Amino acid sequence: MLQKSTQPIRGLLQVLLAPLSKVWLGIGLLSILFIYCSIGSAGVPTSFAFWEPAAWYPLREAPLLEMTEYEWFNWWPFYSLIGLVCLNMSVVTIRFIPLTVLTAGVWMIHTGIIVLSLGCVIYFATKIEGDVAVARGRLVMTIPSGESVEMLAMPGGSTRVGDWSFQIRSIDPEWSLLSGDDVGEQAYAVTIAVEGPGQSFMRQVIAGYPQYTEDIVPSGDPQQPMARAKKLFGKPLIDDTLSITLEPDRRRTFYLQAKPSIYLREVVVGARGNLIPKTPWIERPIHGLPRFNDRVSDPTKVWLAAGEDGVANEIQVAVPSVSPDDPLVGTDIILSDYLRYAILKTRAVPSPTGPPWASVTLSTPDGRAQSHEVVAGDRVNSTANADQLAITMIDESIDLDSAAVPMLDILVPEYGIEMSEPLTSMSDFTPDLAMTPIEGTPFSWRVQRFDNNLLIGGHNVSMARVEISDGETTWLRWVFDNPTMNTDMEIDGVPAHNGNPSLDDRIVMQYHPPMIGSASIELIAGPAKDQLRVRIALPGTEAHIEPITVGTPLELARGITLTINDWSPSVQMETRPSIVPWRQRDRAMANQYSMVRAIVPGPVEQSAWLPMHHYPFASRSDAVVGFRYQPTTIRLADGRLIEMMRSRRSEELPAAVSLDGFRIASHVGGFTGDISSVLNWHSLVRFEDEDGEAELAEVSVNDPKPREGLWFFQSQWDPPDPNGSRGGVPSAGRNFTVLGIGNRNGVWTMLAGCILSVIGMIYAFYVKPMIKRRSSLAVYAEQAKLERSHV
Repeated sequence: MLQKSTQPIRGLLQVLLAPLSKVWLGIGLLSILFIYCSIGSAGVPTSFAFWEPAAWYPLREAPLLEMTEYEWFNWWPFYSLIGLVCLNMSVVTIRFIPLTVLTAGVWMIHTGIIVLSLGCVIYFATKIEGDVAVARGRLVMTIPSGESVEMLAMPGGSTRVGDWSFQIRSIDPEWSLLSGDDVGEQAYAVTIAVEGPGQSFMRQVIAGYPQYTEDIVPSGDPQQPMARAKKLFGKPLIDDTLSITLEPDRRRTFYLQAKPSIYLREVVVGARGNLIPKTPWIERPIHGLPRFNDRVSDPTKVWLAAGEDGVANEIQVAVPSVSPDDPLVGTDIILSDYLRYAILKTRAVPSPTGPPWASVTLSTPDGRAQSHEVVAGDRVNSTANADQLAITMIDESIDLDSAAVPMLDILVPEYGIEMSEPLTSMSDFTPDLAMTPIEGTPFSWRVQRFDNNLLIGGHNVSMARVEISDGETTWLRWVFDNPTMNTDMEIDGVPAHNGNPSLDDRIVMQYHPPMIGSASIELIAGPAKDQLRVRIALPGTEAHIEPITVGTPLELARGITLTINDWSPSVQMETRPSIVPWRQRDRAMANQYSMVRAIVPGPVEQSAWLPMHHYPFASRSDAVVGFRYQPTTIRLADGRLIEMMRSRRSEELPAAVSLDGFRIASHVGGFTGDISSVLNWHSLVRFEDEDGEAELAEVSVNDPKPREGLWFFQSQWDPPDPNGSRGGVPSAGRNFTVLGIGNRNGVWTMLAGCILSVIGMIYAFYVKPMIKRRSSLAVYAEQAKLERSHV
């Protein structure tokens, strides 16, 4: 009865297990798994030149997938293939390979592969990967009033608090101590320029040696302009109410790879016009954002790459608030556009009103060429020197000859004199130029020089330097095109108006720069709508005006030509993201040049383009040199200012990590300060628990160190930068390190599977043949014995 009752179950099992019992199924699944892994790692070939990297298309980056390599191997198809392979191998092994002494090797191999697969699933299912930048030190400045401010020790760093300002003048990572019990020791030293009420000096602080903090002050000796305060005043600090310390830069969070977030905070305008955060950054994780393909809701909002179409392909990714402290709590931020590789650029767009604009190319006989854009009255968006190349618009009322001469308006109210004089001579070029009297008054004047199109405070201004005499004293006046900026000052060391800083209102002046002719080459638009001419006033030649047309080169002098590529009599300058063409992109930059368009709904909808930030630094003084800090500010309908930044998702570290220093393993000859002399880079880091316990560790690229389930390794370093290419200030390097952080769950499981499989292979290929040989020899011996017994 029992046998009959189990027969249907056996039959059902045989039907279910029959497909999984085929060896060819396993071979097919392994082949599919191999293809899957190859596509995820390398892509699919698009040409027969498969040895070229450009011949492989990363299929996982296709618009319908948008997956990183990690996500590709953390996806259900991969797990399904792994599971089917293991299931097929288990069924075939159990049904067709009975466990015996001879088949133990095969069982170990198959078991090892299953254990390896299990470890692989654990690894990808729980993988965490990210990094954190840690500076060598953090400066803490406390002024006499008790206010304090912090900034990272970075080349060129600056900050201020109250009436005090601080700027890092130099950093020496190998400062040799010259006094005390530590003579000859090398340490990390930072020199800060200090400006305070009534005092100016420099202070040097040394990491790990606060007792050697000292001030460096002006000595008054031209042979040695700076001297130690201790040498001049007998004490190391000239103001001990000011405290500057160099503390460790303790980092308690790291940032995950390929997991974006938006950070927000409310800011207010400070007394100096700077933005002051009211709260720390509040994070909003982003889910569902593309990574590899551009998505544009409106092509007119971007500058498309040449040859690309303008088809709209928007996204609608909602980013809700997750914290009650969020300044926009309850309001979803909508991401409508994504650009993988774009840079904000300002370009001219034809407009009914606005200044004239032109794109030109200057060429030389030997084939060199320079292209420039010029906008009338806009030095920010003009790429050429305003004194060399400019453009202006004229109408019918302007005479070209008189328009090239600057004018000076003079008003003497007491005598009822009002006049406008052309400026044709300057004392800087004609030193014996006589003063010009103003008839009927005691005043006379002459112009030293004039300067046009100066960029001051973000505005274009023009000015003339005019000497004025009232018959008794002579002074210098800077006369601007905006007379409210006029200033009287001393001449030849004699104070103006007996030291009275106020402007002498007995004589009033205003400068008018020339309408044309302020540049050696000046494009003149008008007065007709499409009329364009060029005024050429090169040194050694007489100024003359020539007509010019788009695309036709005009010779300026000795084979140098000017070509108008395009121009417009009226434009509006618009700033949009410019999509970089595919062939110009650096794949190694990943999404560091990506941008998203964020929309904040409300009574008045606000939108802004957010560039990618590798780290969400709290402020510019908290930013690591070489990494972007460019928050975007929007003003809401209620008047609040909100700063936004797109970066990566944060994760808490098990312990605060700081940087104690570096150890450089160099090639033969030692570290020379050049990158090529570095063999390996070691960061000396310190882990500090909440209870204050500290642990030192030395990490490098191939020598990671564990800490509570996470592994820390050397990811990037701060190499010497003598040209200041990263931060604008020359640097000896070694100011920060970037620690890669990740877990290694499942690694030991995979290793155990590999070891078990290797043991099984050794058993199958070495032990099994020995057992079979001994068995065969035993059979032969028994057979021979039987034959002898019959004889």
